[in-house]
Amino acid sequence: MLKDTREYGFSSTCGMKNYLLDGRLKLDNNLAENAIRPIALSRKNSCSVKTTR
Repeated sequence: MLKDTREYGFSSTCGMKNYLLDGRLKLDNNLAENAIRPIALSRKNSCSVKTTR
């Protein structure tokens, strides 16, 4: 398990280097999640409207 963790860490070093070198890159995806939240809520609400009790 430790070997897998270490290999995963080494395989993602290229992406982490880009993140560390460019301060404009965001480590999280809050902007994307906030952008699609209204769409997801709209789908959820439209599904609940069609159900009968």
